Amino acid sequence: MRQSSSLVVERSRDISDMLQQQSAASQEVATSMEGISGEVERTAASVSSLSTATDTLRGSVQDMRQLLVRYEESLTA
Repeated sequence: MRQSSSLVVERSRDISDMLQQQSAASQEVATSMEGISGEVERTAASVSSLSTATDTLRGSVQDMRQLLVRYEESLTA
C-alpha cells in the first residue's frame, strides 16, 4: 500500500511538471504570436504608406508630362 501511495505521488508530480512545461510552452507560443501580429501590422502600415507615395508620384509624373507637352507646344508656336 505504501509503495502504491509513493507511486501515485510520483506520478502526480510528473503530471504537475508536464503541465507546467506545457503552460510555459503555451506562453511562449502566445508571445511569439503577439510579435508576429505586430510585424504584420507594421508591414500593412508600410504597404499603405508606399501605396500613397506611389499614387502621389504617379500624379507628379502626369503633371510633368502635361508641362512638357505645353513646353513643346510653346516652342512650335
